[in-house]
Amino acid sequence: MSDHYINFEGELGMSANDRLMDIIQSVGMEDKLIITVEKYDDDRSDYLFAILENHGFEVQTKGGGDGKEYQIIAHKKRN
Repeated sequence: MSDHYINFEGELGMSANDRLMDIIQSVGMEDKLIITVEKYDDDRSDYLFAILENHGFEVQTKGGGDGKEYQIIAHKKRN
């Protein structure tokens, strides 16, 4: 089991989409993908959830301790 991390610090957009698509190819069934997003980007992060769900991931969120960021935690769905 491996953890894969992405930190989208002020870069949500096409480059973030490309980075996410690259990394989800290497996430296995037992792995966890943890994406950190700045809190002010939460209204623009819906597409990250859509990409993950469309590629077979279960998604949940966790607030950051400082209130400035939060994490999207994704696991591959078991069939």
